[in-house]
Amino acid sequence: MRRALKAAGYCLILGLAAVCILAFLEGLLHLGPVLGQLWHPRKPAEAITTRFDRELGWVSKPLLDLPDFYGGGLALRTNSRGFRNDREFDRPPARNKTRVVCSGDSFALGYGVAQDEGWCARLEKLDNRIETVNMGQGGYGIDQSYLWFRREAPLMDFKAHLFTFTYVDFERLQSKDFFGYAKPSLRSAGGRIDAGAVKAAGGFRVGAFAGRTVILHQLKLVQALETFYRRSLMRPVTAEVRNLTPAVLEAVKRINQDQKSRLVCVYLPAPMDFSATRLDELRLFLKETCERGGIALIDLTPEFRRLTPNQRSEMFLSALDSSYLGADGHYTAKGNAFVAQKIYDRIKPLLR
Repeated sequence: MRRALKAAGYCLILGLAAVCILAFLEGLLHLGPVLGQLWHPRKPAEAITTRFDRELGWVSKPLLDLPDFYGGGLALRTNSRGFRNDREFDRPPARNKTRVVCSGDSFALGYGVAQDEGWCARLEKLDNRIETVNMGQGGYGIDQSYLWFRREAPLMDFKAHLFTFTYVDFERLQSKDFFGYAKPSLRSAGGRIDAGAVKAAGGFRVGAFAGRTVILHQLKLVQALETFYRRSLMRPVTAEVRNLTPAVLEAVKRINQDQKSRLVCVYLPAPMDFSATRLDELRLFLKETCERGGIALIDLTPEFRRLTPNQRSEMFLSALDSSYLGADGHYTAKGNAFVAQKIYDRIKPLLR
């Protein structure tokens, strides 16, 4: 009996050892490629596609034609004003067209997908009455999105404006640079917004650590730590966000009123919005701010939360889907199509 128990104990120990070895090897198989990428830190796409701008910090280069910028056949093209469009907008749209401006960060730009696969471009496919102007710009916070729109709006005719943002745009609102590239700083006093000029043309300086963080983010431990931070520690609605955001939205609203355009703000969810986190405080703040200002707000977070985990995973790029820093969490072609349909369902009445 004792010999049988001893043999069973040995078998149990060997079994556990085998499981541990297999788990270790499985971890190495996953960790190996990640560690291999650490030797090749990435740079942001904006280091290639933008140029210095004294008012904005940086802005897309005009007349870009990069056939395979995001991968095989995934082109990035801009018009003479740096918009991600194949047409110009110096003339009014045709009588049967409603011109819609899409402004925001790289989620509005259509980062990582082909020229006609971003949600802004897809609105035209959903309704041939729509003509879209893509003013998305990688790395922008709501401050720079506003400043670029303020400069360009008087130069074109449009009837609707989708002013979009993700949670990170409110972090950028408070920052002084984007990967080392200087940006303007807004100040609000007495209902007026002042923006200091960017004094020097810096460059996108991505340090060795920053260039590798996107690669380390593939590790489950890193993802778990970030989720814990977003759920428990972060404070998305700081005093600066609370002060500047209403002023920016009111300024954007006045520009649209001057242009006889309808403003609609859109909150675009990122993977961090999938479950209840501190970011819900930001969403509530935006809802209340827009309600007080009489501004329409579309928050797509509930639409994404209703999806299954497998469905959501198909909506977002991973860090390995691009050779540039920061691809992780942007919409796939399928995600952009989903967003376009949900936005179109809400703005359709504006086209009547």
